[in-house]
Amino acid sequence: MVSRTTIKIFFLLCAIGVIVVSPANAAPNQIKGTLICTVVNNSSTVSNPIPFVSLSIKKYGNTTTLADGTFTLNVPSGVHDSTVHLTLSYSGTVETKANPPDVPTSISTPLKVITDNLNKTRTDEVNATGTASATELNLGNVTVKTSDCELWRIGVKVLDDYHKVDLRSPPAKKLHIMRPGGVVVGTAYAFYDYIRVRSDYLSNQGDAFIRENTIFHEFAHTVRHVFDSPDNINHWNCDDFRWAYARNHCGNEIYNMHYAFNEGWSDYWASARHRGSALYNLVDYCGFAPLLTGNEDWVELYVANALINLENQLISTKHMTKVQAERQMLDVLRKNPRTIHSLYAFKAKLAAAVGWPPVPEPAKCPKDYTHDGLTCRKDVVVQAKPSYGRGVGTPPKSCKENEDYDAGLCYAECKSGYKGVGPVCWGKCEAGYHDDGATCRRDAHIFGKDSYGRGVGKPLPCRDGRERDAGLCYKKCRDGYKGVGPVCWRSCPQGYHSDGATCRKDVHIVKKASYGRGAGTPPKSCGLGKNYDAGLCYKTCKHDFHGVGPVCWGKCPKGFEDHGATCYIGTNIIVRGGSCNFEAWTWY
Repeated sequence: MVSRTTIKIFFLLCAIGVIVVSPANAAPNQIKGTLICTVVNNSSTVSNPIPFVSLSIKKYGNTTTLADGTFTLNVPSGVHDSTVHLTLSYSGTVETKANPPDVPTSISTPLKVITDNLNKTRTDEVNATGTASATELNLGNVTVKTSDCELWRIGVKVLDDYHKVDLRSPPAKKLHIMRPGGVVVGTAYAFYDYIRVRSDYLSNQGDAFIRENTIFHEFAHTVRHVFDSPDNINHWNCDDFRWAYARNHCGNEIYNMHYAFNEGWSDYWASARHRGSALYNLVDYCGFAPLLTGNEDWVELYVANALINLENQLISTKHMTKVQAERQMLDVLRKNPRTIHSLYAFKAKLAAAVGWPPVPEPAKCPKDYTHDGLTCRKDVVVQAKPSYGRGVGTPPKSCKENEDYDAGLCYAECKSGYKGVGPVCWGKCEAGYHDDGATCRRDAHIFGKDSYGRGVGKPLPCRDGRERDAGLCYKKCRDGYKGVGPVCWRSCPQGYHSDGATCRKDVHIVKKASYGRGAGTPPKSCGLGKNYDAGLCYKTCKHDFHGVGPVCWGKCPKGFEDHGATCYIGTNIIVRGGSCNFEAWTWY
């Protein structure tokens, strides 16, 4: 028989918490699980944890997955369901934990997967059923099968990898990956500091290794873009236009050295960090390969291979580890903003940084090209590309009153007589001048000379009616023509300079007045029937035309090459150089 004294002691111990009496069938107070992204990989699938993603569990609260994709949510009030609804929000922070001596301190960088709204985070929703115990509801592996979980996972991998190389966040201090809504196709590209992929990214790139390689490549573009233009987007905008960064390419065609370096750097980084620093075999691209001698600076994948070899040289001669060598390569870009736009410029700065001998300058033009001053030329056959105007671009209507839209942000309107470009208001150009951003330009005029052949040269001495040129005798040219070898070229009109096969009247450029108008705020997307280009909304171009600013451009005729505003056949013209501020021309 239990005494009254024993009963009193029992209730006293319960009151002070020494003895806890649990009610029958108490609800679990934790939800656990692991998020797994399972996506296509050629004819099979591949599964990986989804780390650092924000997770909301309906009715019960919010949490974030750990580096291994696991999550735990404490629910003091108890979990009363065996099936729960999860919402993944692809916005969070990628953290690389300290791991001395390789990683002295922890490093964190924000990551987002966004829509073409630019500020709207992509999400996924899934239901999961778990096994309940007295203390927890264990959901086990929760599988997600979407493009966005794969983009997020690769973004985490790319940032974590960069942290371990550079021991800091990338220069943009963030990484945004845009997957537009609707049906948007085309090649993935980097717009200054963010990556844009096609809307059907997962089904279009069915190979997991290639998907990762694409993001490593485009991420490397954002690193170089921001290192080169750290203060704002204006310098990059100039480079993007002048060196034709936005163009289709296969990797081994000869093009301007500035474009070749921009792409070659990204090819290098993708190889160094994802492909084991494997050199590129150019014969596998486009079905041909140009000669290496004389063309190293002008071909994208030659630049990539040269950068891989520079890394290996740092390892062998400076006794660096692979990661230390790659950190040195990044440091060259970081310490030389607005100055490195070619392989030669990079090699020169690297040599100065590590004490190597000075680097010889490359040839003025690729092998077998003619130097025409600002350009390198093979033949001169050109025609204008079909085009038509589509009206003045307008900012999205979603910006506030007294604001306008530019380059992805909403800014305060400029005062009368000024036009805004990003955080700067620029004065207007005088009549007869074109607005080129920071400058006003009266266009140059260039046209091809008429010519005709005058036959094969004969050995000296020259007979009557013939003239000597380069050790041979040729028929004299008609009036108004001048002979160069076997060709008679028409003389240029007064006021024009002769550039070999063309006549040129120079451009006139003046700097515009400007003032700052503060930082921009996130905008909304363009409406139906319009598309976004360089900070403005334009009418959608008609079939078989694509828009660049206020102009819709058609396709070149069959057999012609597309070179922006013109179509070429049997020719190649490469722009050699020029500074972005247009105040002093520089060549490398």
